[in-house]
Amino acid sequence: SLLNEKIDKMDEKVDKRDREMAEKIDKLDKRVFENEKDRIKSELSEYASRCNHGMKIFPEEWLHIQEIYSKYKDEMHLNSTGTNNYNIIEEYYKSQSWLKV
Repeated sequence: SLLNEKIDKMDEKVDKRDREMAEKIDKLDKRVFENEKDRIKSELSEYASRCNHGMKIFPEEWLHIQEIYSKYKDEMHLNSTGTNNYNIIEEYYKSQSWLKV
């Protein structure tokens, strides 16, 4: 019947729109993930650079570093560059003589 044909066409349009929206959401999720990954890697890199220049890393900064690294490693399941920088920061932070006073 004509009514069933119209309903079928509407269903097809809705299904197509749903697929398009799902694709757009997936693309946005990937962009957000990449941006967050890059932001955390950049922040860890900046702290590692501070370590290489002998600048102090304060306890509150160390807590922040641990938080962002935990997100990088445990929630985002990433490794590599961020982990290398984290290891540099951790070793340097623990070696700061002014902390031991």
